[in-house]
Amino acid sequence: MRKKKDHYRTLGVHFGATFDEIKNAYRKTAVQYHPDKNPGDKQSEEKFKALSEAYTILSNPDRRRIYDQAEGICSDLNYTTSNRTTNEHSPTDLNDIFNDILQPKKSKSQTNKYTSSYKSRHQKVNPTYNVKNVRTKGKRGSDINTELAIPFAQSILGVEKSIQLKRDETCKTCDGTGTSENSIQSICPRCMGKGETSQSQGKMRSAQFCNRCGGKGTLIHQPCGDCHGVGVVRKERTLRVKIPPLTDDGSLLRLANKGHTGENRGDPGNLFVKVLVEKHPVLERDGYDLKCRIPIGFATAALGGKIEVPTLTGHAKFEIPGGTQPNKTFRINNLGIKKSEDEKGDLAVTVEIRVPTKLSKKQQKLLKDYKKTEPEHEFSGKN
Repeated sequence: MRKKKDHYRTLGVHFGATFDEIKNAYRKTAVQYHPDKNPGDKQSEEKFKALSEAYTILSNPDRRRIYDQAEGICSDLNYTTSNRTTNEHSPTDLNDIFNDILQPKKSKSQTNKYTSSYKSRHQKVNPTYNVKNVRTKGKRGSDINTELAIPFAQSILGVEKSIQLKRDETCKTCDGTGTSENSIQSICPRCMGKGETSQSQGKMRSAQFCNRCGGKGTLIHQPCGDCHGVGVVRKERTLRVKIPPLTDDGSLLRLANKGHTGENRGDPGNLFVKVLVEKHPVLERDGYDLKCRIPIGFATAALGGKIEVPTLTGHAKFEIPGGTQPNKTFRINNLGIKKSEDEKGDLAVTVEIRVPTKLSKKQQKLLKDYKKTEPEHEFSGKN
């Protein structure tokens, strides 16, 4: 006794039908009931599903034999090893048939062949399976590289900055599937819904994205209107980036999973931010110490006095002693970079004696009076 699902009767072929007869019968009936030809007709959709299931079973010699045995049909076809080998690569590329149905003007002469593993050959495949229920390996999103310029003081103290960028994000219309709502989908016959195929080179086997479905595992006949079947759309975003203290010029910060979203719900890439530190007008970094060169006048160097020195957060006062010589370096404690909660580096201040290029009459008179009292320095060397 046969089960309710009589695949032979569904396709309208006899038990001993050849592969070509099964294929031609499916083409003829599927074009009548394809949902794209009968939009909104639930009865046609169910009929099309039944035709596709029947064709998937009967077009594969191994599945057909298992089906016949399960139905209790006395087979007189003699499924020999030679017959199975001959027909194993003949089961069709369903995508080609769908293309023939949806675009009948195109040539039907080319038929792609495929091979599959033992497991996939015995797996029941519904070619109209909803793409959202197929667990495939998504394609990882690309990384994003950008640059961010910050002032010198912020590179020492640390800061949080905003950056604007454009990146690919999951399409909300189709939830990243790339297909329009209620569109009939077919599992890719080349990778059997896995999104990747294996290739053998000697004893080595390697997996690669299926070039038929692009790694999606399904064939999209009605792509999403917003993402055009890709599953992602380009959006402009503002992100906050934390710059840690003591960040050097040219440092590369990695923000995990902040790059482009992958196609077919793949993992997102990373965001790499190259930090460009702007030079300070005076200060330079030397480990945990800071250093600078400050010009002072001749009178200040000779008599002494207070001067302003730059710091990371502003300015500080420093007393120059009288008789300071050119290029003299003073170290000011705890005005450098923070090492710990209780310790900071120093600020090294080197003074440069500034000689005026123009003098007023009063300044000239004062300097001439001073010169009269200045001791003479004679050269004692001999030629």
